Amino acid sequence: MTSAHFYMDVSGRALAAPSRWKGRRVRTKRIKEQGRAYYHVISRVVDRRFAFNDDEKERFRKIMRAVEAFTGVDVLTYANMDNHFHLLLHVPEPKTLSDQELIERLGHLYSTVVVKNLAASLAGLRESGATDQADAFVARYTARMHNLSEFMKTLKQCVTQSYNARHRRKGTLWEERFKSLLVEGRGNALLTVASYIDLNPVRAGLVDDPKQLSLLRLRRSLRGRRERPAGPDAYHGRCRRVRKLA
Repeated sequence: MTSAHFYMDVSGRALAAPSRWKGRRVRTKRIKEQGRAYYHVISRVVDRRFAFNDDEKERFRKIMRAVEAFTGVDVLTYANMDNHFHLLLHVPEPKTLSDQELIERLGHLYSTVVVKNLAASLAGLRESGATDQADAFVARYTARMHNLSEFMKTLKQCVTQSYNARHRRKGTLWEERFKSLLVEGRGNALLTVASYIDLNPVRAGLVDDPKQLSLLRLRRSLRGRRERPAGPDAYHGRCRRVRKLA
């Protein structure tokens, strides 16, 4: 199997840079832009099994929106198919969060009780003058934000744990690492990739009319009108809380 890096140029064409290691599976370094960037991300279910019916797809959407709100990585559009998914992601520049902003983000992945305890711990460190410890506390969580790999790690772990709990299975739900394509340029390149993603259900025969698709998700996202993430009490205990969506 030839390993390759892929990216999208400004015209929307997918370009590949194949590895020199022909015929071998190698773990190549993922192409990631420094700072703000856009990615088309793909991940498949293990054995290509058809794991996602309509109910599972809705659970995936809720988990995805919660992880989006926590990490600050924007999901511009997506297609969740029966055995894989596509995302168009905007990874913004890292930003410094106030303690209050951090606590608000934690509320998307942690229960009210856990968030309350974390907030009290952070406030105690600040009040006692333990600045270094407080900063380390904050860094432990902000390191998982504004980062492509951390977004995908959290999303896939949470979906796996949710799915496994309901289906009484163990192990990963996903086949290999996710694939990511760097979308270079904006405008036409983003619209080309978004259209490709949104038309996946048509190509798969899941819907007949493109009007049923959700290209409006991209437009709403770019205007800052994304779907509201699930509330903090919809989940319990970090990723394990997503089991409550069952």
